[in-house]
Amino acid sequence: MDVVALDSDILSSLMSLRTIVPNLALGIKRCQDRDHAGWFLLIGLIPLVGAVWLGGELGFLRGMEGTNRFGPDPPNNTDGGFRPAHGPI
Repeated sequence: MDVVALDSDILSSLMSLRTIVPNLALGIKRCQDRDHAGWFLLIGLIPLVGAVWLGGELGFLRGMEGTNRFGPDPPNNTDGGFRPAHGPI
């Protein structure tokens, strides 16, 4: 095996591992928006049906309006979805 190919495989694997925690956090937050526990993401492990179900449930349906068991709605966001953490520049 070529050393360059091995280095790129390792680098690719490390970059993939770096995205697991943020993706899980976003998925859990979206589950909570729909009033599901984070464990709901495990439905994605069901071949084909799980991916379609999660895609529909978390990708296309709106979150619950009002307060659910995970807390109140976030503030209304009228600027197209982007809300910087540090406020206006």
